[in-house]
Amino acid sequence: MVPGYRVTMHLEARILLCERCGAPLPVTNQGGATPCGYCGAVSVIGPSPFGPRLLPPLQAFALTDAQRAALQAQLASTDTNLTSLNCVPDGLGDLDGLDMSEAARERLHRAFLKALRACRRGDRAADQHRLYWVALRLANLHFFQNQHERAAPYLQQASETLLDPRFRRMLLLELVGVARRQGQPAQAEGWLAQIDEFPGDILLYSNHRDTRASFELDRGNPQGALALVGMTIGALPTADEYVPSSCLKRARALHRLGSPQLAEAALLAGVRWLQRFNETTNGGASQLSPEQLRTCERNAIFWFTNQCAPEAGEQGSELASLWGRIEPGLVGSAAHR
Repeated sequence: MVPGYRVTMHLEARILLCERCGAPLPVTNQGGATPCGYCGAVSVIGPSPFGPRLLPPLQAFALTDAQRAALQAQLASTDTNLTSLNCVPDGLGDLDGLDMSEAARERLHRAFLKALRACRRGDRAADQHRLYWVALRLANLHFFQNQHERAAPYLQQASETLLDPRFRRMLLLELVGVARRQGQPAQAEGWLAQIDEFPGDILLYSNHRDTRASFELDRGNPQGALALVGMTIGALPTADEYVPSSCLKRARALHRLGSPQLAEAALLAGVRWLQRFNETTNGGASQLSPEQLRTCERNAIFWFTNQCAPEAGEQGSELASLWGRIEPGLVGSAAHR
């Protein structure tokens, strides 16, 4: 066995979708003929492409100079990243702004089945992108409603179907989150272990590092989590979508390591960064009115307030007291600018 690796438990919960009606379909890892408990149709399922793997050591996340430069170049690029939910596939624009209703879920469900059938007929890149995007959109809808178990079949079915490794790995990382939220650490580790290569995509790399940091915090390794997110913003190449989340994990790790002042500084830096990001996406600070600037400030504070609230699970429980000392001095203060 390679030093620093350990054998993961196998992935036990394999739940796909019925090929006829789209209902959840529990399947063994070996596959086979599986009848649907809803419509009775029999689906012939192949063996799972996922199984026991070795969890890479944290050293595997170290970047070579060439890898760092490639990721930094992507941060500076204005090209659209296909793994982002903001990159809406052609023909699915009407699904992008849907609300969180059951009717919206049903529309996305039908779009998922349509994209799934198209992918099974061939390997067109456009069909692969549609399946990935709808699966991720459905997962986010269910996460928002705290229905993680309803997200899992879409994520598993798409991850087994997609050929593009970027799409497949992003969905596997979502499955890690599902397992963590359901209190299944061995299952979370099993999904995480499926990604054992350097992801050259900046969004995927940032998500992978962020997800692994959560996993290390779960198993009581704050030093490992801190190594994954870095001591400061910008210490490691990180897509904008993951900077605020990395600040939260940095604060949690520092707090556990007995450095509450550094943890508070990490939260404060996160608010400052998010405010500047809000200003930039709204045209730049110099182009905004005082009221618009205050709105950018309030939105940044509001996001961190929600994430540090006691009801935000273990994360909120850890950070609530730290945030309670920071928040009163933020509103209207020039210190966070």
